[in-house]
Amino acid sequence: MKNIKELLKTDRGRGLFKLGVFVIFFIFIAVMFHSGEDIQPVPIVEKTPFEKYSEMTNYTYQYKYLDTVIDGKVYRNILYFTIGDNNYRVENDIVYLNDEVSTLDKEYLYDNHKISSLIDKDRIISKNEDYSLSITSTTYSVDLNKVDNVYDSMNITLFEQEKEINKVVIDITKDELKSSIEINYSLVNQTKLVEE
Repeated sequence: MKNIKELLKTDRGRGLFKLGVFVIFFIFIAVMFHSGEDIQPVPIVEKTPFEKYSEMTNYTYQYKYLDTVIDGKVYRNILYFTIGDNNYRVENDIVYLNDEVSTLDKEYLYDNHKISSLIDKDRIISKNEDYSLSITSTTYSVDLNKVDNVYDSMNITLFEQEKEINKVVIDITKDELKSSIEINYSLVNQTKLVEE
């Protein structure tokens, strides 16, 4: 250390020191650029509409079942909706009515995660395309064991437009009675949704 201090006192020593710093700097830069040549760029894999749908955590929806129309929202995977004068919240499969534990028919509780878990990609019944509206609808048959055999049949149709699933129709047959659940989605993954 004492030798370096004495070397820096002279013009020649300062010049040699600066030269050494520049050499080390350029070696460092050369190593960085050289190591970058070996790195292959990772291809960006775009998620499928079904993957995006399965991962939705914030959205608003309109839910139609029988004569009931529900406007609700999902914020951080918690469902908020109103039926009549009753405010419901569904969190971790527990139904709350005005903040007290309650029950509700399972037909009102289908969110995107439950629907995604019911769909088996190998059970496609039909796939249709409406080129004029740029909508693709795909209908899947649901394995009744996944819904505890409560229904005689269950089909789920996903409607895709502009690489997003924006509508789902669930057709249910139970004791020869047919009913349908229609869910329309909007404001998907918007951070502007505010918790109630």
